[in-house]
Amino acid sequence: MKINQQSAISNSKFLVLALLAASSAAFAQSSQVEPESISSYLSVEYHGTNSGFKNTPQGAYTCAFDRTLYVLNDAGLITVRLLNSTDPRFEMVSIRVDGDTKGEYASRQVTPRTASFYGSNKTAQTIYFTVFVRDLINNQIIECDPSVVNEPE
Repeated sequence: MKINQQSAISNSKFLVLALLAASSAAFAQSSQVEPESISSYLSVEYHGTNSGFKNTPQGAYTCAFDRTLYVLNDAGLITVRLLNSTDPRFEMVSIRVDGDTKGEYASRQVTPRTASFYGSNKTAQTIYFTVFVRDLINNQIIECDPSVVNEPE
């Protein structure tokens, strides 16, 4: 009887180890980082009342991307980073994609200094994205937006 109990315990331990190994492998595959297709940089500045985007609710601010138009040639992540020189009073809070008629953009992820989303680039189309940045001092939300053109191969 003891042999059977020890055998059952050994088999149980083996089964647990096998399940742990399989789940670790599955987790490693599912948590792989998507390739980055577009990397862009954003700068946001406070200038004072009505000295930035004139006659708008966010009139005290300006924001600028490193380019005004991005071309997506391959499927992958589109990542926006706040420049290191951007004051820590600003943090990214959200990202919105407009004009995606085919539903090819997903997986939005936002941290205080980085925002990214995935573009599958299957259909030629122009989309627009807006990065929403909060001024932590004034609690104002600033909308910053370039455009992206898909050019599938």
